[in-house]
Amino acid sequence: MVLKFQKPCRITPVSLLSISLLLLIFSFNACQQSQEPQQQFLHQIDSLQQIVYADSLAFQELREIPYDSLVRRLNTIRQQISPADPLSESQYASVANALSYLRQLQTESDPFLKEISFAAQQLRNLRYDVSQQIPDSLTTAQYLKTEASAVKQIEAKTDYFLNRFNAQLLLIETLENNFQAEKD
Repeated sequence: MVLKFQKPCRITPVSLLSISLLLLIFSFNACQQSQEPQQQFLHQIDSLQQIVYADSLAFQELREIPYDSLVRRLNTIRQQISPADPLSESQYASVANALSYLRQLQTESDPFLKEISFAAQQLRNLRYDVSQQIPDSLTTAQYLKTEASAVKQIEAKTDYFLNRFNAQLLLIETLENNFQAEKD
């Protein structure tokens, strides 16, 4: 029984959503110069929260894909590689790289989810403080800059995991199709 996976192309729009939300943050800055600083901060925080939420959903979706079946497929491909094939060395290296990535993804998933959760909590705390007018504008701006940097790192890491995963799926599909074509 051959398991077929749909390419998780539905994950890619999340990256586009994140980028558009970042652009939205900057457009709020340009259009809302006359608003109170507190309202500007709240809008920026809301935008960052939306980015974190979108990245969290995308990464959760990635974690739901059955890794064991992907590893089995890669091991099957590795067994089908013929040493006589001039491309066998690069095929072995590609399969080893894909297996290494899947191990990395499994190893780093829980810590990364904790990082996402921590950033979301920090943004909730900052939003509460700003809505209660606890910190002054300068302090809030510094906190917001720190949180925006953390969100940017989360977004980059999410994109890395999603893009690498899509590349591994493409590799598996390509090698399986090549081996199937050789049999036919």
